[in-house]
Amino acid sequence: MAQSKIKTLRFAVLVSLAAAIVGVAFVYPRLSARAENEQPSNINSVAAEIEAALYTRHEFFGAQAIVPFPTAEARNRLAAVAQKYPKSAQVLLKLSQLDEKLGNEELALQELRVFVEHEPDKMRALETMAEFFHRRAQFAAEAETVDRILHVAPAEQRVAVFRRLMQLAQTHALEKYLTPRFYEQTIIENPSAYEIVEQFQQSLIDNGDNEKALTLIRQNREHFPEYRDDLIEKEASLLEDMGQPKQAEEVYKRAFDPFWSSKLALSFYDCLRRNDRFRAYGHELREAVRRDPSNFEAALRLLDYSKNADDRRPDVFVQLEKTRAARHINWTPDELITITRLLLADGYGEAASRFLYTLYLQGEMKPGSKLRARVLYQLFEILSDAGDQRLSLTRG
Repeated sequence: MAQSKIKTLRFAVLVSLAAAIVGVAFVYPRLSARAENEQPSNINSVAAEIEAALYTRHEFFGAQAIVPFPTAEARNRLAAVAQKYPKSAQVLLKLSQLDEKLGNEELALQELRVFVEHEPDKMRALETMAEFFHRRAQFAAEAETVDRILHVAPAEQRVAVFRRLMQLAQTHALEKYLTPRFYEQTIIENPSAYEIVEQFQQSLIDNGDNEKALTLIRQNREHFPEYRDDLIEKEASLLEDMGQPKQAEEVYKRAFDPFWSSKLALSFYDCLRRNDRFRAYGHELREAVRRDPSNFEAALRLLDYSKNADDRRPDVFVQLEKTRAARHINWTPDELITITRLLLADGYGEAASRFLYTLYLQGEMKPGSKLRARVLYQLFEILSDAGDQRLSLTRG
């Protein structure tokens, strides 16, 4: 019976030692690998002393086993190593982890701050500190640390870090990071990060600072031309919400482009419909063309309107052409290329060919010219879309 108890006791000890050895197998290589990145004069010595402070070796059934010291003892032993290597980031980090485990929160934080100071990889160091505050539910301190990460993160990672900071601030009502001043400073430091700008715009709108939001949106149209359409829609929508539908309409009118996106065009005409201005706008355009049939700008706007009114009017250009010929008004190259592209896009190849010929006579279609390239690309698109179908442009 006694012999059986001895065997059971030995088995329990063996299991405990095995578990300790497995734990060391995961921890020790990390310590050694990290030590290689340290800058003390004797890297191998630091790694060896960390190991000696944390673990002891015992012979067990003829084999060497690595066994961790109790936490309090390991902490005191490592503190002695830290005195010898006061700038070793890895020693300081491990010491902080042991003090946290022992409940010495203030001491752990002090050591963690010194670790951040001496750790070459600032992103890694600050992430470690942010995790410390998160574990202890110190969210204001965590946010301050994430803010520091925002300043050291590579440019391509800053939007993600900013998004994380905003989520933290909104979840825990950290007003410091939700004020216009914080956004403004962040935008100055990250002028190319559109998502940060977009969130700032929305925060101003949500807080009722509509005038500031409008100013920011108008500025951003110049800074972010790739988001021009979105910003035009945002400005017009905000003006409508502010009870200024006429000003919203003017935003779209100033942004008019005969080749603007179908999405932006639809937003404009929807705005007109919401404010009972759709029919009136069409009437105004027809009156402008009637008063001056040579008005190129009015003709373009009427053509665009007629498409969205499901009343296509390609004859607008016929009338424009006749009036200009009668009044001896010369075409500019830009006017000719615009009409040509619009006619080609709508499948009026024969009419487009006349304007192309006029361009050719003006000497604007020379090989290598940008104008020629634009026309050829437009023709390429038309012919590609046509496939096997015969076009008036290619007949004969």
